[in-house]
Amino acid sequence: MSPLRLQPGTLLALTTDGLVESADADIDEGMDRFAHALAACDPGHPGLVADALLGNARRSDDVALLLVRYDGMALRPLRESWTVWRVPEAVSHARRFTRRTLRSWGVPGDDIDTVLLVVSELVTNALVHTDGKVRLDLTLVGGRMRVAVADASPRSPAKPTSIGWEATGGRGILLVEAMSAAWGTLPVSGGKQVWSEIPVGR
Repeated sequence: MSPLRLQPGTLLALTTDGLVESADADIDEGMDRFAHALAACDPGHPGLVADALLGNARRSDDVALLLVRYDGMALRPLRESWTVWRVPEAVSHARRFTRRTLRSWGVPGDDIDTVLLVVSELVTNALVHTDGKVRLDLTLVGGRMRVAVADASPRSPAKPTSIGWEATGGRGILLVEAMSAAWGTLPVSGGKQVWSEIPVGR
């Protein structure tokens, strides 16, 4: 994965090799031709850009083209990160960092309690079930709080299908699901990131 800074007005073009490679031309030539054609187009009119890029498409292979225009963000997100050390007080340190950050962002107390519960469960899960570094990322944009915990294990947490009253584990992900508007996992740098989104007021 590579980060890429986009300026407002940037047009991204994603395509399959059927548009840029053929028996007559290798993929490097096709990519150069594609890039020059894209640069000559007006990014303000994606439909015309698609027509120009697809106009001479060879149909010996399947062709797919996706154009995405980035117009910037109406709201700038607030972001903070915390490295979770593997010490006995790790979860309480993560909670303290989260509480302090959310208060500085003006998040109401009831919403802070919800976020703290999710942080506790995700950080605990990472510490108990993985080795290596653990990082907590908090992002607030608009009325949506994103909690993300990254660790070195590529294995996603499994949501239990049923839990008996005597079970001692497996409830954490169910709690995260119950408290979140959405949650999931993403592969990152050989490991994964487990994320949760929670609506909050300001």
